[in-house]
Amino acid sequence: MSLPPEPPPLASIESADALYDRVLHRGRRLRRERRAFLGTAALSFMLLAIAVPIALTNGDGSQVATTGRPPVTRRPAPTTTQTTEHVYPPYVDPTTTQPATAVVQGATVTTAARVSAGARSTATTRRASPTTTRPPTRATTTAPQTTTTTVVPGSAPASACTPSDALAAVDRQIAFVRGGDIWIAPAAGGGSANNLTNSSAVEQGPAWSPDGTRIAFVRDGGLFVMTAVQGAVPSRLTDADSSPAWSYDGRVIAFVRADDIRTIGANGGADELAIDVAEPLASPTWSPDGCQLAFSWQGNVLRARSDGTGITMARSRAMQPSWGRTGRIAFASVIGNRTEVGIVDPSGAGFQQLTFGGGSQPAWSPAGDAVAYQTPPTGEVGIHTRRTDGSGSTRVTDQTGDTDPAW
Repeated sequence: MSLPPEPPPLASIESADALYDRVLHRGRRLRRERRAFLGTAALSFMLLAIAVPIALTNGDGSQVATTGRPPVTRRPAPTTTQTTEHVYPPYVDPTTTQPATAVVQGATVTTAARVSAGARSTATTRRASPTTTRPPTRATTTAPQTTTTTVVPGSAPASACTPSDALAAVDRQIAFVRGGDIWIAPAAGGGSANNLTNSSAVEQGPAWSPDGTRIAFVRDGGLFVMTAVQGAVPSRLTDADSSPAWSYDGRVIAFVRADDIRTIGANGGADELAIDVAEPLASPTWSPDGCQLAFSWQGNVLRARSDGTGITMARSRAMQPSWGRTGRIAFASVIGNRTEVGIVDPSGAGFQQLTFGGGSQPAWSPAGDAVAYQTPPTGEVGIHTRRTDGSGSTRVTDQTGDTDPAW
């Protein structure tokens, strides 16, 4: 049996204890360094986890807080938004010329720059940006200028004329055509309309005598005159004519025959040639002094002495003239897609637009303070009147197809 080993010397035991203490101390220090390293690494990963989504979302850290995870977003491509603002200008007279030149017979009436009506458009452009917005830029488009040239028929210089005295204004009803017959209705509106004629023939173009007792009109291509009483028997004045117009003194009726303007006594007799040019004429109307006639010619309104001398322009691009007691001329002209009624001085100055919803066939009131006209077949159809001072309008009839008002 062997004996146990001898215990180490005391010095060796002390050395072993010291070595053990150093190893234990070294292990503790390594554990502390490892915990510090792990803590630093964890903090680094946390900072990296925060920094990366912030960088990907262009600095908007709120997305991380709201979603709980770093979203992956892409920077939007710049976009352009364009907004067009339409500014509608007030009505611009389509035939206004700047400046007007003197009218010369057989020569150019007006040759001037005309600014046509047009909408002014402005564009606002904004480009998407994270921090800045460009201010709106406004571009104005101006309608191009055009040149208007109108040549009137040549004629002899205006002859001398002794004015006639117009008969006093007489209040009367408005005559018009309905269903091929001549009707009358109170100009104040609200009353019943009554037919003066009831013929199988088609009638049109009524015209009042200045004293309000008789009406001239067209039937079977000829002119007839009748007392303005229901059931009265008309008398034939001519055989193949149209557009009768009574002079203000009540003595003469102008009318159209074969594209010329002629005149005849209100009680009959021989007719006479008044105005004869190469192109068709239409819609004659007398001046209050009986010296001149206004009429339509190639889409313009001209005026001349009643013997055909002194032809001048009254209004370009106009038709259906009516010469009022106050000396002004009402007319119809095409504006956009509709026809409107306007008023102008015989010289072409002092333009006033009277209707704004469509109108044609103007006819002056006996006093010259209002105009009757027919409306288009939409809206408030029928015959209307409108005061020239802008104080109001009246609806005289309310049926589609009521035409040819005469006052």
